[in-house]
Amino acid sequence: MSKKIRSQQGFTLIETMIVVVIIGILSAVAVPAFLKFIRKSKTSEASVNIKAIGDGAVAYFDAVHSNTVGDALPKHFPNHQSPTAASGDLSYAQTPSAPPCSNGGGMFAQSNGKPQYTKDSSRWEVQPWKSLKFGINRAHYYQYWYQSRYLGTQAKFWISAFGNLDCDNTRSTFSVTATVNVQTGEVERSQMITTNALE
Repeated sequence: MSKKIRSQQGFTLIETMIVVVIIGILSAVAVPAFLKFIRKSKTSEASVNIKAIGDGAVAYFDAVHSNTVGDALPKHFPNHQSPTAASGDLSYAQTPSAPPCSNGGGMFAQSNGKPQYTKDSSRWEVQPWKSLKFGINRAHYYQYWYQSRYLGTQAKFWISAFGNLDCDNTRSTFSVTATVNVQTGEVERSQMITTNALE
């Protein structure tokens, strides 16, 4: 009984180069798509937290609040004097104070090349964040801005999140506004407006 002897050959140089070219093409397509997916997953932080801040503002507006002597306060969104005072004056909070990717606050802050803020839950232990029942106890990518004004059916709030995931000159912005329906007294929020979501 004779056995057939097969020649034991490896891949030729041309076959190996074809495989390398195919892997290169797949990498050129897959890597940018993967990076875009990663950036997109990070943007969910902004929309989730803006919704949470808005929910806190609406819950506060719907609740009954009194001043230090027990007199009822007019309906309003949280401000720096909450929960025992209300005024129609403009009130805003910007936390953290430094813009994304910067070493410090201000217009001309230099980039530190880090898109993520470090964990610091103490920065949220002030008004109006306490009345909004909002805080972040982990590292995060966005700076949050909240503003409220006016009383009763004239009351309004604005919420924004600012990020810079690649620390370039373009930042992303997510914003929501809210007003009170004069007839029903219910808070009505706008759709989220997004600018340069993925930069």
